[in-house]
Amino acid sequence: MRPSRSAELADAIVGLITEQNLAPGAPLPTEAQLTADLQTSRGPLREAIKALQAQGIVEVRHGYGTFVAPASAEALLPWLTFRARSVDTLADLLDVRELLEAGLARRVTPSPDTVAELRACVATMAAGAPDSADADRRFHQILCEAAGNALAKDLIGVFWRAYANAEPSIGERSETAAALAQRHERIIDALLTGDGAAVEDAVRRHFDEVRERLARSQ
Repeated sequence: MRPSRSAELADAIVGLITEQNLAPGAPLPTEAQLTADLQTSRGPLREAIKALQAQGIVEVRHGYGTFVAPASAEALLPWLTFRARSVDTLADLLDVRELLEAGLARRVTPSPDTVAELRACVATMAAGAPDSADADRRFHQILCEAAGNALAKDLIGVFWRAYANAEPSIGERSETAAALAQRHERIIDALLTGDGAAVEDAVRRHFDEVRERLARSQ
């Protein structure tokens, strides 16, 4: 089936952004320029812009124009949340996250600053503080940063939020704050050994508690 005119225009605009290497926040050509350059009318062009805005590729600032949106994986969140509404798909989401984190963690050679940041997160978890969940999320993002993969960091953040939205379907955590902290402390200990296999094993074991809850829910 031939794509709609607005879909063709959306692809053309993405191509323009790529070819001109427009950075996040950079303005796109005006509507008048785009209609002339793409040989189209305003209606299909505006539909294309709306579609790209919904995907998080561009942002429209009324009275100012259309700009390249900040690089973000946020556009994936509604789709992931929808897909993770069933226990089976939530398990799939967990598999993807585990594969991503375990592989990246093997590449980390932690600096003293990274270890200090990770331990600060663990201390917050151990205290059972109100921001314990944020500390948990931050712990995993620090690992992605240390592995030098900014895209993975964004994806982990989105996976985290999608899982948090779906977590009530498998019940609340029953483990203590100390147990939560200990699971993360094992990852730090493995990182300090420099043994990639031990690091991967510690990351995979970190997900055991969630897998147990998923199994009970099925």
